[in-house]
Amino acid sequence: MDSTSTPASSSPAPALSEDILTLPNVLTILRLASTPLLGYLVVQGHMEHACVLLFVSGLTDVLDGWIARARGSYTVFGSIADPAADKALMTVMVLALAYRGLLPASLVALILGRDIALVISAFFVRYRTLPEPKTFSRYFNPRLPSATVTPTQLSKYNTFLQLLLVGGATLLPITPEWFQEASQTPWNMYMALVAITTVWSGLGYLGGGGSAKFLGNKAREVAAKRFKGSKQDKS
Repeated sequence: MDSTSTPASSSPAPALSEDILTLPNVLTILRLASTPLLGYLVVQGHMEHACVLLFVSGLTDVLDGWIARARGSYTVFGSIADPAADKALMTVMVLALAYRGLLPASLVALILGRDIALVISAFFVRYRTLPEPKTFSRYFNPRLPSATVTPTQLSKYNTFLQLLLVGGATLLPITPEWFQEASQTPWNMYMALVAITTVWSGLGYLGGGGSAKFLGNKAREVAAKRFKGSKQDKS
């Protein structure tokens, strides 16, 4: 959907006031909730348990996308929550791995710096597209969407590479010592690749790569009216 006006009776309108507790969204929420435990396991050096939980977390990420496509249960909340859960996992894991000395601080700073810039940009887009009145409760209400988030193809590749980075850094400490020594040079080259794609994808976002699609004026008006109506029904 683009930023042009969309008739209130068109097919996208019913999704504007949506049920966020779909199975894909529940899996996303569970993945987000398990992230602090995963970080704790890494910090405490329980790398075997961390590998298992990281695998389960990655599996839920695959499943929620597959179920959403199979059932056609796409939601605006999911378009925001799914990448947010990925970023939360990435943030916690790179910090925990850096704390254990398993990732260089410079690479961690690069990854987090890009994500912070994108978060600030997302807050600006949300404020810009939110229907009047712009209140705190309306701003953070997931049932009142004003834009959908669509990752660029390069960003998807970068996210995949970062997840492999986190997985590799978590797994390497429990591999045989000879393997750790033999993989040192390829691992350093891989970290350089992650750094390059992180910068490149970040510049693509900030340069107007089309990461956000604004809902049309009519669509935002429909969402605002439905939100107002739901509040009146509860009163």
